[in-house]
Amino acid sequence: MTSWENTGTQINVLPSAVQQLGLNADLLPPERNILTYSCTVLTPGICAAFWKAGGGHAVLSVGRIPAKSSVLFLDPWYGPQEIESSNLPKYRPVDKYRIIGDKGDGKFGSNVIVCKK
Repeated sequence: MTSWENTGTQINVLPSAVQQLGLNADLLPPERNILTYSCTVLTPGICAAFWKAGGGHAVLSVGRIPAKSSVLFLDPWYGPQEIESSNLPKYRPVDKYRIIGDKGDGKFGSNVIVCKK
């Protein structure tokens, strides 16, 4: 069995890790409708954010913010991110001072791992 704790956030191993751990989840494409409506607080999605400058990391989508046209992403580096749904699958995180992240623009790629109820 692979020790996932020692491999870091390697996006390419997440689907097999989910399967190996027996988690109840779907692998879905990183499309606007998936990120906006399939990911919720009860069924969050693990998303792969890739930077134009190279690299990336995983963020958690908890879905659409009620009464807004934006989606909430929990980003371990930049903190909570509110991204307009119409801008997805582009990802442009900002820090607490609203300064664009040092890697600049990004995009969601790979598969979104959406938990099932």
